Amino acid sequence: MKNKIRNIIIFSALALLISSCTKQESENKVKDMNIKLSWGMITNMLEGESSCRAAFTIQNKSSQTIGNSGWAIYYSQISRKITNQPNAKAIIKHINGDWFKIIPAQDFSLAPKEQVTVHYDLSHYLIKETDAPLYPYIVRYDDNGNETSISRITDYKILPFENPDQINRGPNDIVPIPSSTRRYQENAVLSLLPGNVLHKIIPTPVSTTSPAGNLEVSAALQIHYSPDLLSEAKYLREMLQVITGTKFTILEKDYTGGKAIILQTEPMSVNGITAEAYVLDISSASGVNITGSDPAGVFYGMQSLMALMPVDFYTISQSKILVPTLRVEDAPRFPYRGQHLDVCRNFFSKKAVLKLMDVMAFYKLNTLQLYLSEDEGWRIEIESLPELTAVGAQRQHTSKDAAVLHPSYGSGPNSYEKDTHGSGYYSKEDFIEILKYAHKRHIKVIPTINFPGHARAAIKAMEARYNNFMEKGQEQLANEYRLIDPDEKSKYSSAQGYDDNVVNVARESVYRFYETVIKNISDMYGEADVPFTFFHTGGDEVPNGSWSNSPLIN
Repeated sequence: MKNKIRNIIIFSALALLISSCTKQESENKVKDMNIKLSWGMITNMLEGESSCRAAFTIQNKSSQTIGNSGWAIYYSQISRKITNQPNAKAIIKHINGDWFKIIPAQDFSLAPKEQVTVHYDLSHYLIKETDAPLYPYIVRYDDNGNETSISRITDYKILPFENPDQINRGPNDIVPIPSSTRRYQENAVLSLLPGNVLHKIIPTPVSTTSPAGNLEVSAALQIHYSPDLLSEAKYLREMLQVITGTKFTILEKDYTGGKAIILQTEPMSVNGITAEAYVLDISSASGVNITGSDPAGVFYGMQSLMALMPVDFYTISQSKILVPTLRVEDAPRFPYRGQHLDVCRNFFSKKAVLKLMDVMAFYKLNTLQLYLSEDEGWRIEIESLPELTAVGAQRQHTSKDAAVLHPSYGSGPNSYEKDTHGSGYYSKEDFIEILKYAHKRHIKVIPTINFPGHARAAIKAMEARYNNFMEKGQEQLANEYRLIDPDEKSKYSSAQGYDDNVVNVARESVYRFYETVIKNISDMYGEADVPFTFFHTGGDEVPNGSWSNSPLIN
């Protein structure tokens, strides 16, 4: 009898153990891991090493229990040090840069329809929705830790920032909290300016005289230009054709009388300035005369003429347009009038860059500083180093150490995914076209290749090159453009949270790399027949600790 009872007890224990294992295995191998995720800011009023507290809420929408292994949630968020995680059933880890992940703690278990809130403290405040996590996605793993699937969390919500604890930057922040009521009150004291004091031409010219009258602009006005203004004449013809729907005639010959549009250059000084100056004269009797101190001055005079066109004609073309008679004398107050565009953190297409330069030209800006390399992307083709765009121009889910760029700024796990801006680059032909387009609009393009910091995209690309040649047994080629010292043990964290984005300046191959890149870019300027006069090296935010433990330096 005792043996029978003992066998029953043993059998029951085995059955319970098997049931428990089966339950745990079922939890860890949920086929349909469907979750609802929300994130909210709690407070910016913490003290000590922590400045703020935020929280994720995870709700299980699937029909099976989610267990403590086999999954992780990845996301992008403005870089902050995680200082504390009180009573966390899930653990939030900073991977690199703005890349984080949530993994289950040992006791994590979430039954269907249940939810769990995961609090965590951060080193610096968060004050607006753009500080919130972006593009969360789930990665599933098998028993050996191999990734089996990646899927976007479509049911994701950022909770609103509504109270002072969420919006103020600590207890001493006195900036008023934005609200619809406050905005209404601020706008209520504003009043419209009368039309006669508004300037259609921006920036405001040095002087403007407005005699009464109008001029009818139509294709009946031929465009006469001096030999040095062919490009400007073609540009003006294109612009007038857009708004009138008709083609204007351009003539390289002296003006002999009658109504016409005249483009010419001659020495002049406006407000003491002799470069990029112009006089625009619109007469109902003789037409339009634009005289510039140089071709750039004539171009800006043309832009002032275009600013006088009625706005609706840019959407509905008409063959005849009335513009007011006017005399404008103008010259720039500042010789450098710049726009900075970073296409590395978020990539913009060539079409978008060309459109930006049209807007720049309208407002008489003359310099575009174009960031072409950063930690998060390399954006220009260098024919002799194809890895720079094959590796450095796209972002995707990966591991930190892989020779690939991880998702940043909400670009998500899939490279070139629609409506994301993490992947892309300008081919050699694209960049030459950008240079020509800019030159035609009297815009100088200053390329920026960031070194020695902000160089992670270049580092990852050259590590891929290194590994490729080492696999082929070609060690010399592998090291030809390598940017790091693999034996370096320096510890640092950049302003954006990277610990691997600084090249080792003691390597001769670093200088060979940089010279090769600059030479390739210089050649593109040559092919575009555009002067290569400026180059920007970046050089900022090299973090403390860089090269501090480098065998090549110490």
